[in-house]
Amino acid sequence: MNSPEPILDVVRGLSTVASFGIVITHIKQAWDDIFTGYCEYCKGTGIVTCRHCKGTKTLRREQAQLSVLDSRFVDGENDLYPCIYCPDPTKYDFNFEAEDVEIDAYKIQDNMKAYMSNKRRPHRMDVVAGTQRCPQCWGDPLIRRHTPNFAKIFNLEEPIYVKVQNALGTY
Repeated sequence: MNSPEPILDVVRGLSTVASFGIVITHIKQAWDDIFTGYCEYCKGTGIVTCRHCKGTKTLRREQAQLSVLDSRFVDGENDLYPCIYCPDPTKYDFNFEAEDVEIDAYKIQDNMKAYMSNKRRPHRMDVVAGTQRCPQCWGDPLIRRHTPNFAKIFNLEEPIYVKVQNALGTY
């Protein structure tokens, strides 16, 4: 310690160590971003609409019959039954005026913000009535890759919502 102020040397050493820590953290985050992808089938949510009931939580035994007098379709009493492929119903499935849970609302907002900015979703949502786990990724949309994602490196990857937007067309 030839320096007249040894405290200054200690502070410089600590700032150097902190700088190395910051650089290592950024390299780790970049490495994770380059070698990860998202499930294209569920568009990064891990949940898809039930293929059997199309999200209605009900299945039919037979088709509705056309009533000639009323010019409408009429169901029999026992034609509908609950979908056996969907999970148990929640309190919101049949009572739309049930009191909201604030925490769930904030989780949905955070997931939507991450979705719009093409980032990893921060909260994993439970499967509710009318939905199923994605058959491709089994509810974990984060896919580890063996090769780097060059589209993400060169910023050529489209956000998830653009594919849906293009399918809808322009209006």
